[in-house]
Amino acid sequence: MKWQEGRQGGGYSKLPLIRVGLWGRWFDCLLLKFPTGCFIIQHKDVVPNYRHFRLNITIWPAEGGEFRCDPEAIIYQSRFITFFRPDEGLHEQDLITKGTRYALSFGWARR
Repeated sequence: MKWQEGRQGGGYSKLPLIRVGLWGRWFDCLLLKFPTGCFIIQHKDVVPNYRHFRLNITIWPAEGGEFRCDPEAIIYQSRFITFFRPDEGLHEQDLITKGTRYALSFGWARR
């Protein structure tokens, strides 16, 4: 395992902990690191021919970095937990202004 640059740029990193693909489905678990100065541009995470789900749990907060998502894509949201459909709604994260946020991100796709 090694840290990788996030796909959307903006300065965040991901450490894949689990990646499984079986029977036309996939599942992953990532540790995400968002340092000061990091942000994520507005985007969707489309998986062709699949429905994509993601559960993000903040395990170490930082200042700034508000997560925003189209309301129709949110299944559940609280202060530290967001369960949403990243393929259905645009989502983004504001600039982290102080500290480093860590989050666990569980994702899966199914037909």
